[in-house]
Amino acid sequence: MSGTLLTLENRVLPCHYELHLDIDPKQSSPNFKGSAKIDLKLNPNSISSTSIEDCFTQFKLHSKDLVVLSARATVDSAKFDLKVSQDTQNHWSIFQSESPIRLTKESSLVLSVQYVGKIRNIKTHHDATFGIFKTNFMDPKTGTSNNHVVATHCQPFSASNIFPCIDEPSNKSTFQLNIAMDSQYKAVSNTPVETIEDLGNAQRHLVKFTVTPLMTTSVFGFAMGDLEFLKTEVKLQNGTAVPVSVYAPWDITNAAFTLDTIQKYLPLLESYFKCSYPLPKLDFVLLPYLTDMAMENFGMITIQLNHLLIPPNALANASIREQAQQLIVHELVHQWMGNYISFDSWEFLWFNESFATWLACYILEQNGDLPQYWTSEPYLLQQVEPTMRKDASDFNSKSIFQIAQRKTSVNSQTSDIFDPEAYTKGIVMLRSLQLATGESHLQRGLQSVFEDTKTFQERSIKPMDVWNHIGRTLKSQNITNFVSSWARTPGLPVVKVELQEDAGKIQTKLTQHRYINRLSSEERAQLEDVPYQIPLFGVLPNGELDTGNVLLTDRTLKLDYPVLVLNHLAQGYYRVSYESKECYTRINDKFTEGILSEIDLGKVFLDLSQFIGDEGFQNSIHLLGLCEILSHIASHPSKIASKYWAPLSKGLEILQAIDRASLTSSKLQSFLRKKIIVPLFNKIDWPHGEFDKSADPHELKVMSQVLFLNKNSGKCDELCQIYFKHLLQGPRSSVPSELVNSILVVASQHCSNIKQWKKIFDLVKRNSCVGIMNHINDLYNQSSDETVSLVQNGAIESLGFCLDSDIVKKILNFVASNIESEGMELALFGFNYNFKKRLNKNGKPQDEIVRETIWKWYMDNFDQWARKATRKGTATGDQLHKALRSTSLVVFQMFAADEPEKIEKFMNLKKEKLGQSLLSLDDIWTSVIQDEASRKTIRRDLSTLV
Repeated sequence: MSGTLLTLENRVLPCHYELHLDIDPKQSSPNFKGSAKIDLKLNPNSISSTSIEDCFTQFKLHSKDLVVLSARATVDSAKFDLKVSQDTQNHWSIFQSESPIRLTKESSLVLSVQYVGKIRNIKTHHDATFGIFKTNFMDPKTGTSNNHVVATHCQPFSASNIFPCIDEPSNKSTFQLNIAMDSQYKAVSNTPVETIEDLGNAQRHLVKFTVTPLMTTSVFGFAMGDLEFLKTEVKLQNGTAVPVSVYAPWDITNAAFTLDTIQKYLPLLESYFKCSYPLPKLDFVLLPYLTDMAMENFGMITIQLNHLLIPPNALANASIREQAQQLIVHELVHQWMGNYISFDSWEFLWFNESFATWLACYILEQNGDLPQYWTSEPYLLQQVEPTMRKDASDFNSKSIFQIAQRKTSVNSQTSDIFDPEAYTKGIVMLRSLQLATGESHLQRGLQSVFEDTKTFQERSIKPMDVWNHIGRTLKSQNITNFVSSWARTPGLPVVKVELQEDAGKIQTKLTQHRYINRLSSEERAQLEDVPYQIPLFGVLPNGELDTGNVLLTDRTLKLDYPVLVLNHLAQGYYRVSYESKECYTRINDKFTEGILSEIDLGKVFLDLSQFIGDEGFQNSIHLLGLCEILSHIASHPSKIASKYWAPLSKGLEILQAIDRASLTSSKLQSFLRKKIIVPLFNKIDWPHGEFDKSADPHELKVMSQVLFLNKNSGKCDELCQIYFKHLLQGPRSSVPSELVNSILVVASQHCSNIKQWKKIFDLVKRNSCVGIMNHINDLYNQSSDETVSLVQNGAIESLGFCLDSDIVKKILNFVASNIESEGMELALFGFNYNFKKRLNKNGKPQDEIVRETIWKWYMDNFDQWARKATRKGTATGDQLHKALRSTSLVVFQMFAADEPEKIEKFMNLKKEKLGQSLLSLDDIWTSVIQDEASRKTIRRDLSTLV
């Protein structure tokens, strides 16, 4: 935290708070009244360990938007009247005594404070919830609007909006809360209600809660108001029963699923930690508004109600159920790790959140409520893969530790502290550590942490304290080293795998380095390339896991046996580069046997997708490996097993990029067609009638990719003419939405007259699309508007694949006439695949090349478009600016490989004529040149295979 930490410099630290709050949300004033009696002890951080007493005249507490009316201190029988001043920059209340305050290690200072604070009125989701806030709502049953919910949100630094305190996670105290409030309201806090006292007014009473265990200010909380509730009891492992309730302002019956989930998983977490739930009750309070969606207050979890008030019909959706369960169990985990065991700095928020998500997903998967989560698309492709790509794209990417060191202040919100990349890396680290250590071993280590209450519960700790303890318990220094490595080493590694023969025996050589995309030679020289602690997760040729070598900790490692794949099931945070042809031969053999995991095959393709086109990393073995696998799949006589459709589509995505790079070489294109594209087209069982309405969407995606790659083929044209006819004429649901774009592309590619082309062009019009919607089968259940847009955009994008000279002129006139309409520039998309081909007339080639026609059209129109586009600030100007940049991108790509000087000369001339900052075309050209460098790299190594 930036600035001074009071837990380090203050002479005293709180050990107990007794709070009295008077809250009336109905009053016109936005304030509440408060009084606090705070027990403070000498701060061991500010006095010598040999000192038995300290003498001071001043100490500080955090307070934000609090007006302190009076303050006095008592030490034994001595009383001190205190003068209070405010440091608004640091949000401190400074308490000063005229006479010295003497305090021993055995005695305590009791501070009594009277103050007034603010209640924030929350009306929309855009209003920040912190401190004490209230919401006024209409009761859907009675129609009355004078209903209220008052709640708190203290994380990370907002307890000081409620009472003077040391609002830092390193300080743990006990709390005892009293609230004077309307007797019609229900009240909930961290602990159970102890008593309710009459205030001499039938309309109001005092609710007194029991004393909390030691906890940080960030997980203090209460809620009160017009609340409904569901209640049950959960039997604990020690035989006692803990009351569990869910509160909400309305529709409480829709919280039944939430209550059932709590009832199921609270005992399971107790069993996992071998530690009883730390409090005598547990409440979930569902609030209309909550900035961070959920807050794990100790014993009283608050969650935005939209996430957990789930009607029965919505529970039929597996995704909704799973998301709700993940949220509930995540917050339950925090009751042990994060609350009972807490961390001494906000820099460890990443670990707190990563741990809760990792364990919640593990427990849910183990109990059948989150099947195959760790190999699922939401985890591997939507969470881990984007984080890995981002980590590898930045030379200056930071480690988890470096990210966590960002400065925070008392004005910081959770969003300022939380980093999604560190969070995801933390989850992967914990999952891979669990697998490398052994699930039961890691569980036993964590249980030992909770057994040592004095060390881990009485004070806030650092995450490494946990791992050091587990390492000692399991007698494994590797555990501490593993966590330290992944927390402190930036980026991600790549492991190169080479199979080598020695004396007739196949051995494996592993080499690791840090991996960064497109690294320049200058950057490579500066790169800090520290070895990681890499969990190998190796699979042997017999399909079994390699238990002999679990970790790669040095730069290199030699194994006296071959491995089939590393990073089995993609559970580690690293790339694998297979650098021997024998590696790919073995992968193909296991594919044939059907025992190669689809996740492992998909991971091979995902990693190759990052290497291929990277001029600093790619070599011919990567292209050879890709072609060997795809060619093997395409040419093997057996049918493609259904489990392989998804990874195959990943491989074809790379092939599409390679195909795009090969457009300048007929020799390379011919090689790809003969080796992969045509055999794969012939292998697929193409229906000539209607498609199976329950077809695998991954299989349909592969079909679409193969149609696009084989668009020049006459057989492909014959097939797509059938599908195109079904698209226009039916029958109902006869064409899968996944194939629409490719069907239109192939139809356009083979158009030979205006009449044929007009059938496609008509689909650019919305009304024509609406008329054929019943002919499309949408497996993803998109809305009709989304499907209409899909067909419209597909029709526009397909227009430019036509090679008839008359049609090309019509397309260009169409774009020029509608350039100010959004998306019209997409009609040029297809020209980039045929830019080197000759235009034809009545099916006969002419002298003019496609890109020459496009260039003339571009030059004829550029000046007038550019002048209009530079009138920014109007809807037309902004759209034209966007369209002209997109158009320029398409045109520039046509000349980047062999005539770059043509574009550079053009830009220099236009800058002189129309201005230096013209449309910022320089950055477009720079990106085109970078893409072309990638394509050149692909062509270079692909040519060695031909």
